[in-house]
Amino acid sequence: MRKGFSLPELVIVLGILGALAALSFPAWRHLMNSASRRSAEIRVMETLDHARREAISSGREVWVVLRHDPKKRLDAERIVIWKDGKFSPEGGWVQLPSGVAFELGSGAIPDASPPPEILEAAGKAPDEGTSFGGVMFLRSGTVGWPKPGAESLLIPLDSKHVKSLVSLSRGTGKAFIAPSPGGTP
Repeated sequence: MRKGFSLPELVIVLGILGALAALSFPAWRHLMNSASRRSAEIRVMETLDHARREAISSGREVWVVLRHDPKKRLDAERIVIWKDGKFSPEGGWVQLPSGVAFELGSGAIPDASPPPEILEAAGKAPDEGTSFGGVMFLRSGTVGWPKPGAESLLIPLDSKHVKSLVSLSRGTGKAFIAPSPGGTP
């Protein structure tokens, strides 16, 4: 009666386990990218909702400033509120999950640069190539910036070339996840 495994049996089992791991890696990576993208969507929606509620409850205009840093891929958002006769940041920059960035160039909110006094209050980064976008909620909770145009405003997110959209209703100021362009998950 023999106990244990022979070297060829062990090598075969390890080879099978290695092949299974190699086959499952792309699925695992896709799952992690999807989780990061979903987390970013939720974070952006929560920030927009918080800013909207703050505008309504305080009776003041509230901005959400979006920072896009293509070099470091450290995109973030920050709330700026009008109080005591000036604009002041509320909390620090809230960074998007790793690997997720605001997408520029589509004429959406990340392309709508706020006025200089808002950027100064937000503590804009001095880095070359960093760009800023923003949205402003009026006391009514509706969107006051960017200026009227489209019925809904979009915040495109890019996660490893998989795109998603957070949409913001101009009339109500409420955010929701829009259907992905081209049906991408």
